[in-house]
Amino acid sequence: MFFDFLPALPLKPSEFLLFGLVLLAGLIGGRLASLTRVMPVITGYILVGFICGPGGFNLITESLLNDMRVFVDISLGLILFDLGRRIDLRWLVSEKWLLATGLVESALTFVLLTLMFVVFDVPWVQAAVAGAVGVATSAAVVMRVASDVASEGPVTRRAFSLVAINNMVAVLLFTTLAPFVHLENSVVLADALLHPLYLIAGSVFLGVGLFQLLVTISRWLQRTNTEQFILQLAMIVAAVGLAEMLHLSVLLTLLTLGLMARNVHPHRRLPVVEFGDVAQIFFVVLFVMTGASLKLADFSTVAWLALVFVIVRFVAKALPIFAFGTFSKLSLRQRTALSLSLTPLAGLAAGMTLMLGDLSGNDNPALSSLAGTVLLASVTLMQLAGPVAARFAFTYANEAGHSQ
Repeated sequence: MFFDFLPALPLKPSEFLLFGLVLLAGLIGGRLASLTRVMPVITGYILVGFICGPGGFNLITESLLNDMRVFVDISLGLILFDLGRRIDLRWLVSEKWLLATGLVESALTFVLLTLMFVVFDVPWVQAAVAGAVGVATSAAVVMRVASDVASEGPVTRRAFSLVAINNMVAVLLFTTLAPFVHLENSVVLADALLHPLYLIAGSVFLGVGLFQLLVTISRWLQRTNTEQFILQLAMIVAAVGLAEMLHLSVLLTLLTLGLMARNVHPHRRLPVVEFGDVAQIFFVVLFVMTGASLKLADFSTVAWLALVFVIVRFVAKALPIFAFGTFSKLSLRQRTALSLSLTPLAGLAAGMTLMLGDLSGNDNPALSSLAGTVLLASVTLMQLAGPVAARFAFTYANEAGHSQ
């Protein structure tokens, strides 16, 4: 009773302590993964996240996952902005076969995955939505792995462009098909038809508007790296917040902002800044939290179907790459590497799958139990295998430098 100022026993660790310890464990896991010279560091982050998450020792609780969601959103914002500013639209238009490759492989992926779900008795509308989700490729994984192995070259540049096309097509298909899911669940017709228009047009306009504001402030500030770094980071965070506040697409908003930063007239371009170590903190958070969010419940019951999903998706993306790669003068090795680089299934896919739950109640689900479980199981599988495939792809293409 003389030591009331001391903490009560047993000690209860705070969420901040657990979060800090998990980040440290993530760094250690990433380092161990890099020592294998097979697994990329992000696989180590994901594995540590899973072990510490609800599916493992539950050190990262559901409450902590929700509290740290803001860091995940900022991480995705940084990645999508960086992806957008790496894409030279003039080069993409001049490389007509690359643009054709991206559009055809996205369309073929959508069609084949839709047919796959129909074969397994999923209704057409729900099968089409699931097929749209499967088009997306993980920008976070592809760009992070490319950075880790210091990859640069024609395969890497084409991979970034194809990833951007995949995600744009996936979001456009998803938002176009959403009204039909709404209509199946007796939602007002006007709302169902206007929502995709608002989502797509609003996100693009927001990205363009934020770019104009960014350029104006950038001109007023000094052109030092420090001020420009803070400005662009602040605008990315603000863009994430505004998109969520206005119920717009963070993906489209940040991609638009990045594309504008790279492709507008030279006198309107922004200084190129590198986010470096600050971005690395967010990336560790992103992948550790991704691992912690993985759910293996019911995975065993649909594992074989998830594997079929992954194979169909890979074939659908690889066929156009091999067909059009001849016209782009890509070697067989480069076409194989490019196909493998698109293996990672986007965490965006899991987000879109879970978003469908908001379209209806439990009594009338927007996505069948089978389709939803297969999608989430496939995301789980490819979050672990996708980074390994991407690392092998860049190494096999002889574009990787030294691992970091």
